[in-house]
Amino acid sequence: MSSPSQSTSSARTIARFGIVVSSAFLTACASSEAAEPPKNADARPRVTVTTPLRGPTVVHVLGAGPLAAKRETDLAFKLGGVVASVAVEEGASVKRGQVLATLAAADVDAQAAAAAAGLAKAERDFARVDVLYNKETVPRATWDDAASARDVARAQLRAVRDVQGRSVLVAPDDGFVTKRYAERGAVIAAGFPAFHLQGAEKGFVVRMAIADRDALAAVPGSAATVTFPALPGKRFVAVVGEKPRASAPGTGAFELEVLLAPENRELPALSGLSAEVDVSVPIQAAASVPMGALVGENRDHATIFLVDAKNTVHRTPVVIARVVDGVALLAERLPEGDVVLAGAEGLVDGVEVVIKRDNSHTSHGDSR
Repeated sequence: MSSPSQSTSSARTIARFGIVVSSAFLTACASSEAAEPPKNADARPRVTVTTPLRGPTVVHVLGAGPLAAKRETDLAFKLGGVVASVAVEEGASVKRGQVLATLAAADVDAQAAAAAAGLAKAERDFARVDVLYNKETVPRATWDDAASARDVARAQLRAVRDVQGRSVLVAPDDGFVTKRYAERGAVIAAGFPAFHLQGAEKGFVVRMAIADRDALAAVPGSAATVTFPALPGKRFVAVVGEKPRASAPGTGAFELEVLLAPENRELPALSGLSAEVDVSVPIQAAASVPMGALVGENRDHATIFLVDAKNTVHRTPVVIARVVDGVALLAERLPEGDVVLAGAEGLVDGVEVVIKRDNSHTSHGDSR
């Protein structure tokens, strides 16, 4: 026979077990009810869309190259001889027409004097024959011979004076003498450089290598910015000059000329100074979409999902012209509609979706 204390303990145990069983049953019921979807739930896929950009954009093409004068010339005598005088040193500023050096040309000077005397005689002879011809005392053949002798003497004097002029080397442009190779008393050959002239009238340029697609898109007069690592914090305004017409032998790259304003007094006039260039190149993109919208990208082909006004998805293949700053520039126009930016996984053509709009991609501005 059990004691009263034992009966009380058994009753408490049975009560606790009943509470545990009841709690487990209620939890199971609640889980079952939660697992059942509401009868009015929207089963359509949910996607985030944005509006694709249409029309041209601007790409910033970065490059580097040495600074150089637009016109840099090696100056040489047209005939060889002994250098008689050198009038300028390296670094000297010169003006157009200024004499830089001369050759000793005693023989040429003597030939010029003889040619001048010969011309004077031929002109006197012609004048005398002309008077006689007008009086009909000499035949026409004599007059023709005198006229021919005069013309030959004139041509000989011009030729000698041309040679005489080649013994004097003058500056063809305002600028600076960056190199001097001629020395007084030295013998110099025809065509051998005597000076290197950095012209100042046409300003300075930076020539940078660019890809073929940028060479095709570059427009003369487009804005550019030039900086120099040796001048931190300074930026110089420039424009695109001449477009490249041929690729560089060996590398296949195209060389774009960027022209700096010649009136900029802060511009360092040092040929060969390292420069960095930022050129604005307009790109005629038919449309552009964020990279996140591309599905199955394969080099230049991919797929996007467009959503029409009825929130219906359309699978659309696209051709990628280039990728710039996280944006895909497309080669062809897109049909009207928004592009799916997120939630494209598992979408099929023709399905109706619930959209959420993302306006952060409506404009990507300039790209690099």
